[in-house]
Amino acid sequence: MLVCLAGLANAGTVNIGANVNAPPDLLYGISSFTTTGADMAALGLTVTVHFSDASSTGPIAWTTNVGACTSAALCGQASGAAGNGTWTLTETGDTGSVFNSANPNGTAFHPWTLTNTSTNLAITSIDINGGFNISFDRNNFTAGEVGTPGSAGGIDYTFFSESGANSPWTVGVTYSSIVQIFGPDAGAACQGAFYTGLTTTTGCGDEWGKLTFAFTAGGAFQGTAAGDAVWRFFQDTDSVQAPEPLTMALVGLGLISIIAYRKRRPGVV
Repeated sequence: MLVCLAGLANAGTVNIGANVNAPPDLLYGISSFTTTGADMAALGLTVTVHFSDASSTGPIAWTTNVGACTSAALCGQASGAAGNGTWTLTETGDTGSVFNSANPNGTAFHPWTLTNTSTNLAITSIDINGGFNISFDRNNFTAGEVGTPGSAGGIDYTFFSESGANSPWTVGVTYSSIVQIFGPDAGAACQGAFYTGLTTTTGCGDEWGKLTFAFTAGGAFQGTAAGDAVWRFFQDTDSVQAPEPLTMALVGLGLISIIAYRKRRPGVV
């Protein structure tokens, strides 16, 4: 599936590849489809950056009120060193805001911004992990259909704009860890004709636990003497409902019982 949209500068290209379902993300439920850049700091989003010298940052916690977010309300970011410069990924506002709900991918207006100021080390790919409290909500090109109960239409990873001497770039995107629900909506039918026959137990396919994007064509994603490398894109995120401690305890006891039963059964390993 190819999404190619012109933004404010050059026309970057986004190729969305096959989803990677396993391992699934087993979550209690979706609590909110309105999630801002600032919200994601409290919810535990992490970012891992991979570089052209085969090094990586390891998971970097999403934060607020530092760097580019110091004076920006609803802003969150992750950042770190990159060669002789720095990298920064920011998002300000509700990730799911759109001008036209019938065309969410084409009318979103709160982009994420990736910047690399380094002139001697390129970024090759980025992993964004929602952990237990954030999921990535896709649109699946069926406007107005919810999918997972508690979510909304979603926005696919969509190009907005880019700048830098090495642009235009092509980015390959992978959604992994399909979200499966174990809370009150476990076993519920996924909402909308696009999701007919699917349930939250096996996953609707609109909610994902991890997003990866890689620069697959174009020049190196790094700054030059002419300026920084900048890539902007849209991607909706949802907040995950946290179960009460008693519920988690019961789930844990259930898993322990299943393991113990399997160990007691003859011939079961």
